[in-house]
Amino acid sequence: MAYSEIINEIQEQIDSITANIVQYQADIEQMELDIIEKQDFIQQFQDRISGLTQLRVNAQSLSDAASDQNINLNINVQGANTYNVDHNLA
Repeated sequence: MAYSEIINEIQEQIDSITANIVQYQADIEQMELDIIEKQDFIQQFQDRISGLTQLRVNAQSLSDAASDQNINLNINVQGANTYNVDHNLA
């Protein structure tokens, strides 16, 4: 084998390794972009959870307030006989 063939083989290996390095760097850059995108999604999900949690608290407060209301009912019926009915609805 002539020296030129050896040199060419070495150069092909260098080129192949260089191409791998470039590809891995591109892969890393894409993965970093994917990580940033997923971190944004996580933040959006956390914001939605916060909003839903507050909504649940508000709904529970409304539910509690609705069940705590007392209704006082007075009925007076006038006629030949007078009837008074007092009732407290809770």
